[in-house]
Amino acid sequence: MPFKGDFINNPLLNLSPLPTTDFQSIFLSKFINQEFFQKLCILLLYQADLSGVLNVKATEVTKFLIKFIYSISKDVRNLTTNSFTVSNNVISKLIFITKRILEMRENVNLRLVTYDNILNHFPKRDITTDKFLHLVSDNRITNMTDFRVSLDYVFQLIQAYNEINEVKKSLVQWLQFIENANKDDVSVFNLMKQYKETISDAYNDLSKLQVIAKQENLSDYFVLNNVSSVKKITRDILNFLQNGYSFFKTGYNLIDTEVGGFESSSLSIISGPSNHAKSILLINLMYSIIVSNAKEFQPNDTLVFITLEDDCYKLLRRFISIFGNYDADLVRKAWVKSAALLKENNSNDQIDKKVFDLISILLTESIRKVTGKNVNVVLKHCNENSFSPADICKFIDTLKLQGFNTRCLFVDYIDVMTTSSPTNKGDDYTNQGIIVQELRLLSRNYNLVLVTITQNVRSSENFDQAMSNQLIGDSIKKIRYADFVYMIRQRFDLDLLSEQVKNDVVDPNDNSSANLSLVDLSSPEFRKLIPFEIKITKAKEGKKGASKFHLFNGNNLRIYNTLKEFYSDLPQYKKINKDLSIIIDLLNDNSIQIPSNITESNILI
Repeated sequence: MPFKGDFINNPLLNLSPLPTTDFQSIFLSKFINQEFFQKLCILLLYQADLSGVLNVKATEVTKFLIKFIYSISKDVRNLTTNSFTVSNNVISKLIFITKRILEMRENVNLRLVTYDNILNHFPKRDITTDKFLHLVSDNRITNMTDFRVSLDYVFQLIQAYNEINEVKKSLVQWLQFIENANKDDVSVFNLMKQYKETISDAYNDLSKLQVIAKQENLSDYFVLNNVSSVKKITRDILNFLQNGYSFFKTGYNLIDTEVGGFESSSLSIISGPSNHAKSILLINLMYSIIVSNAKEFQPNDTLVFITLEDDCYKLLRRFISIFGNYDADLVRKAWVKSAALLKENNSNDQIDKKVFDLISILLTESIRKVTGKNVNVVLKHCNENSFSPADICKFIDTLKLQGFNTRCLFVDYIDVMTTSSPTNKGDDYTNQGIIVQELRLLSRNYNLVLVTITQNVRSSENFDQAMSNQLIGDSIKKIRYADFVYMIRQRFDLDLLSEQVKNDVVDPNDNSSANLSLVDLSSPEFRKLIPFEIKITKAKEGKKGASKFHLFNGNNLRIYNTLKEFYSDLPQYKKINKDLSIIIDLLNDNSIQIPSNITESNILI
């Protein structure tokens, strides 16, 4: 049946046909022209640090410009007709001059390149070059305000050019879709298929886009000199507080009391010995931030968890346990038994449905139940020793294109990451510092809370040794560049009756936990409770040196402030895990169906 109805009558679809051949020539002639290169060269000769203004690394700005010059030079060479008010050869020459000025600016062996001496750097110049360089020198920038305005204009044009380059294929596809939509012999099915493919390709193209992340509409310097400057700064602060600032309670008394919580544009490192529940604390922090700040989140807000260690499916089991109060061993048993049944009963619809319902229940009653409608959770696995902070930026940008606003980022973990620049590599000591510095810059550029983990040296498992920054593994530079550092360890040498532990985890006013005894410790619920020590060893703001014992529960993998919190979870823990155990045991009983009322939830990407 031909495609008819309101969609086909949309006036946007009945515009005059657009050209479908050379988008570059259209864009080049209108924007990237002789005036543009003049502005760009004037910027490059102004004695200011581009990276400082843009709040990014200088090498990233240079790479951005070099890639643009290479790409546009190629486009001009491939033009079959003249698209400019001057000849294509002239434009090619201006591109060469711009490239040469950029190279001279970056070459530390050359003497300073300025408006006054630029002609000396081109001793053998033709008429076109001479005229162009005189225009550049005569129209110099004289103050930082003009520089910032011009810089923003030029980089917006470059970014628009990059976008055109990435989506040109999608633009042609869209024009073809409009053309097909106006035909009577195209079926609804084929048209909708073409529409979805076009939108999907556009998302994929835009996700590859190289961007320079920078704060929009926020000042990176303040001038205090008169009443009007105070008013301007005040407006900037209001804008920042409204659009660029977050402060999240963590749900953990030590952090919330001593440093106030987690602040946006900050990097926190959790450091501890190997196999001491660092990754588990990271998930607990994510869970607790969602619960403690539920009213602060908007529908598109997103918390991202990136693992470079476990695969996504093993990570998901931990999320189900912590978010849902499920026994970790029982969730693992559900995985193992489900896998065995699916393999033994290949293409058995009844078994498939029972396993599907079980997994749906676990996801819905854990992650989805906690996130509700106001926040999204994204879990991502990346290969170790090949993933960099720059890759994180690309992923956040990709999520933004899909409508997800990243507020908090959790990275597990620094030690197996790589630096962003392949030419900026040294030994492990240097690289670890570079990675942390890049992560800190990332937190600033994206206005987000960033929490990551690293390992301590082996001697940190010596419980007679106090926790300090000297225990950090690989590189002390990780401490230097972090905003906050939390040292952690499980204290297998202590129990709940140990005086220092009992003082921290037992509330004297809580009758249910005030009178602990050896009988209590021997019960099944208490056997997996391990004293968990956290100490603030670096805090740019707040109380450095503060420490507290918590309780790590090896059953549901939750880390508690107090025994009272543990007791409050216990009734639900017993009930839901008893039910889950029964469901798992009945998985291979074809006469019984798993009762469920599951709706689809978009919690994973």
